[in-house]
Amino acid sequence: MDPLEGGPATDPPASPALAEPAAVPYPHLSPWVVPEPEAIPRSGWIAPEDLRPRPSAGYEYAGFWRRVWAYLLDGLIVGIPFWIVAAPLTANTFASAGISILFQPGSYQVDPSTGLLVATATTQAALTTMSATLGPLVDQLFVAFSLVQGVYFTVLWSLRGASLGQELLGVEVRRVTDGQRLSLARGWLRIFGFFIDGIALDIGFAWAAFDSRKQGWHDKIAGTVVVKQSGPRTRPAPRWIVAVSTVAVLIAIGVFVLAVVEIGALIPF
Repeated sequence: MDPLEGGPATDPPASPALAEPAAVPYPHLSPWVVPEPEAIPRSGWIAPEDLRPRPSAGYEYAGFWRRVWAYLLDGLIVGIPFWIVAAPLTANTFASAGISILFQPGSYQVDPSTGLLVATATTQAALTTMSATLGPLVDQLFVAFSLVQGVYFTVLWSLRGASLGQELLGVEVRRVTDGQRLSLARGWLRIFGFFIDGIALDIGFAWAAFDSRKQGWHDKIAGTVVVKQSGPRTRPAPRWIVAVSTVAVLIAIGVFVLAVVEIGALIPF
């Protein structure tokens, strides 16, 4: 008998079993990245939106052309100061190589057998001398510019999450696994990936246009993704970045126009 109710004694109700925690299908990934769908049935041509690879909420992968314009802008921002410093250092080398002979009257003649304009023997000899003189200089400039660009990108990726050109266009470079900014070591690994892309005739860069996560080969090598805010931009670029970018573009346009005018005046035909 139940001493309290006077009815038949009953056992206390069993405690409900605690539900087992749901297994995490990809424990090595944070919510930053939804993995590639695996063996998921698809209907029609397009997988449902919630099954597509994507970064965390509020972000989407940056498009190919937005990234191209950002890189071109970065090239101006880095290249103009570099050549302002390098030009006086290289001017004497170009002058001693006799490059002015290429634009002097009489440096070329018409080949009577073909009717084509060809270099004279003197000009051809000057070209051979210039090749021997300027070849090492071009190699040194390439290495120096590559190092300057490497420092520029890796430092800004680490400190700001984007280069100045990328920040102006609203894109960021993040680690693919957790969305954090890049370390300097990972940034240099991404720069190494740039060289791999270049050796492959820039196929690695173009790969980002077709990849599901918009990753170029350099991104896959370094484990990075390039993302932008979803929807309207809420964090505009700082004004000083806008000013620097505007000045770089105006200088580039001015140098191009001046070069066209000067070359047109030098060429004797």
